[in-house]
Amino acid sequence: MEIQNTDVLIVGAGPTGLLAALELMKRGISCIIIEKKEQRSQFSKALGLHARTLETLELMGIAHHFLEKGYPVTGSRLHFGIGKPNQVDFSQLDTLFPYVLVLPQYETEEILENCVEKLGGEVERGSELIDLTVQSNETLAIINQHGQEKQINAKYIFACDGAHSKIRETLAIPFIGNKENMVFFLADVKIKNFNSQGYMNVMMSNRGMLFLLPFRNEYTRVIAIDLEKQKQGTC
Repeated sequence: MEIQNTDVLIVGAGPTGLLAALELMKRGISCIIIEKKEQRSQFSKALGLHARTLETLELMGIAHHFLEKGYPVTGSRLHFGIGKPNQVDFSQLDTLFPYVLVLPQYETEEILENCVEKLGGEVERGSELIDLTVQSNETLAIINQHGQEKQINAKYIFACDGAHSKIRETLAIPFIGNKENMVFFLADVKIKNFNSQGYMNVMMSNRGMLFLLPFRNEYTRVIAIDLEKQKQGTC
């Protein structure tokens, strides 16, 4: 069996894992990044980068990559039935980035992975953690990589593998939190004759909520919750 040694093993090549790898590599700390998926997801997933996130990326010297591709949403309109909506203007925020930058998650991951590669790193795709042993001074991880097993010895392991973490499962670490027990409907759609004018829109009523967030290529993220249907148990 092939054996590799590293300071840090990062499990999961989403935004969290890739950002962690960047910070480690800048400090000369060796790391191996594994990801069980063969390719990056092409789903938009999480869309919004908030001001504090952009400030952090600016400190890292990489914010410009995101600004080149993202769509700035400069405010929010809150609709409560009939009448003029209440408007929140983000330009009053005390920041270099007074907006929410809308960028599909696959583009965020692509930017971060490119930054990792420029520092000499890479994502080992098709590599899945199948077993883990924690010792006093290192962790021993067994990886299935394209059908072949190998062992990675690391001083530390980062669990960046999401809500259904294999690391947390293996080490019997509980996931602290509660389910919302509500069904949300989500879609990225093209809406005819809809002009957001750079604002996100939230429509509220006793029946539920409708959220509209514009992003590039004429698409709008729509999130809806229908309280009546959930009361009836038809969702």
